[in-house]
Amino acid sequence: MTIKRFIIKRIAVMFVLYALFTSAIMFYYFNDLVDISVMEKSLVMSESVKAGLTAHMKNMTMDKVNYFVNEIEHMKGIRRIWINRVDDIGIGQVISLEKDSVERKVLKTKQPQFIKRNVNDTEEYRVSVPYIATNSGSLKCLECHKVPEGTVLGILNIEVDVTKFMVSNFKMLYLTLFVFILFVVLSSLLLIIALKKGIARPLKILIDKFSAYIKEYRTIEESEFALIEFQHMTKKMNEIIIEIKERDEDIQRINAFLESKVNERTREIEKMATTDELTGLYNRNKLNKHLQDGKDANNAVLLVNVDDFSQINNVYGMRIGDLLLKEVGNVIETVTAKHIKRGRANCYRFSADEFVIVILNPSETEAVELATVLKEYVNKNHLSIVEERLDFKISFTIGIAYGRDETIVRLANIAFVEAREFGKNRIQVYNPNASVENRYANNIHWANVLKKAIEDDNLIPYFQPIVNNKSAKIEKFECLVRMIDGNGEVISPARFLEPAKRTGTATVITKIMIEKSFAYFKDKPFEFSINITDSDFKEGLLSQYLISKAKEYGVPHNQVVIEMLESISMRGNSYAVEQVNELCNLGFKIAIDDFGADYSNFSRLLELKVDYIKIDGLFIKNIHKDPNSFKIVKSIKDFSDSVNAKVIAEFVHSREVQDKVVELGIEYSQGYFFSPPVIDIWEVVNNFDIKLLQH
Repeated sequence: MTIKRFIIKRIAVMFVLYALFTSAIMFYYFNDLVDISVMEKSLVMSESVKAGLTAHMKNMTMDKVNYFVNEIEHMKGIRRIWINRVDDIGIGQVISLEKDSVERKVLKTKQPQFIKRNVNDTEEYRVSVPYIATNSGSLKCLECHKVPEGTVLGILNIEVDVTKFMVSNFKMLYLTLFVFILFVVLSSLLLIIALKKGIARPLKILIDKFSAYIKEYRTIEESEFALIEFQHMTKKMNEIIIEIKERDEDIQRINAFLESKVNERTREIEKMATTDELTGLYNRNKLNKHLQDGKDANNAVLLVNVDDFSQINNVYGMRIGDLLLKEVGNVIETVTAKHIKRGRANCYRFSADEFVIVILNPSETEAVELATVLKEYVNKNHLSIVEERLDFKISFTIGIAYGRDETIVRLANIAFVEAREFGKNRIQVYNPNASVENRYANNIHWANVLKKAIEDDNLIPYFQPIVNNKSAKIEKFECLVRMIDGNGEVISPARFLEPAKRTGTATVITKIMIEKSFAYFKDKPFEFSINITDSDFKEGLLSQYLISKAKEYGVPHNQVVIEMLESISMRGNSYAVEQVNELCNLGFKIAIDDFGADYSNFSRLLELKVDYIKIDGLFIKNIHKDPNSFKIVKSIKDFSDSVNAKVIAEFVHSREVQDKVVELGIEYSQGYFFSPPVIDIWEVVNNFDIKLLQH
């Protein structure tokens, strides 16, 4: 709301309320006004009548009084008029000497009396006025009849019709109200014009100037306004403008200071976000941004890996490892210095022991040449940590890829993995037809298929018999996992076990196999073995899970054989050794699978309570024609006898192999010569041909 509207509204409301209040007062006291008017008119009439009577007495014509009274009775507003004599003093005709209560009160007080009454629903006034004798004016009648002065000669009674007076008073009232309202309206308009000209307009000018001047910190001239109040307001506004100017200057100084600090901190944060704290090189975030910003440029990426860096950490500790990585960063930056100065290369620390060099618009051989220089530099020189007086001889394996976007780093990593397959201290350029790329794609595919199979409960156990070579009977079965795809085809674990290890679902598969194998063998008189992975031991829940399932299905502990790879048992990992011994103490049997294929640490095997040693098929399958395989198997058998462990020969696929196994005195045989893995063990048990064991 504007000031003008505010003032107009307030003035209008004030005058309307005043007009309403005045009108209400006038209407409230209207009857009193009528009464007063009637009384005054009655008194005027009575004085006129008394004047007439006096004239008659003066002219000694009192005999004409009644005629006079009759004449004036027809005056406007008079309903009736009469005169009562008080005493017969010989003047005129005495009509009545009887007096009513009003006349008696008049005689007593010698004052006019007024009575208001209602006659036939009509209000009337009666006025009774005493006519008192006076000698002023030489009234002959009074002198003749010797009437003393002050004598009440008679009482003049007049009855007045109030209705006519009320009508005339109403007209007067309406006229008065109209004039009053007209006065109020005109006064309001004049006041509004005066306020607008004298207050509202100057106030608006003052406010507009204040709004404009405050932006430029200019003060307003007080002399521009005539009213003292406006001059005071101008002075206060100028004080405010000056104060705001001073505060704004302070704020600007503070803002400038804060802005400088924010910019400084922002640069620090940006540097922290894009720079590796240890080496001072750009980090992975900066690499991704550079590749995204220059996605249309042709780049070469060198992924540099420090060979066997984990061993340095393990031997010397992470502090020394960090110092060495810092030196590696210096070497990489030094070798690429020329490219960096020309703005054609950048160096990054990609991960713990990996660095990345990006060359912009390289020539055909430039990336390989730079990689060769870098590899030869570390081959010929030691990296020294001066403060620790340590020298290190290291090597690099480098993967190289060319491309135009951030996927180029992934391609360089594939090249690095391919180089590692052939050894270390190598350089490999990415080849789209490389087996690594296909293996990655294959792993992704089977990881997704495995996830779906687990969700749909399509992992089931198959069972391959293990035959006792002495009794010629099937005594036990190995439980082997199989996948059933959407078409009902049985999928070998060779397809999905490696992706399972990579994706952390190997333990899920183990639990499924334990659950379903226990459920299957709970009422069958055969030992059964279940393969356990390193991941199962790492979780530390294997013993509890086996115990709970054995209890749930009523399977005796000594009916279950836990098969673990030789690599698990021979690494000497405390978490695995402790759990194996715990399982032995609980009554479960232990078998070492694929023995001879890995570490073959005989001293470590002595620490474990092993029931069975399963010789790797690599030695069994050629035992009938390879003398070295025969010797290795024989030595394993001799060692097993010394530790009271029975031997199971895997991969027995022919009569010739089985004959050699029996010749060596091996207790059990397993392989396709007897049966492939089957879903129903009774197919094998009921149809087992004992002739297979006869020479």
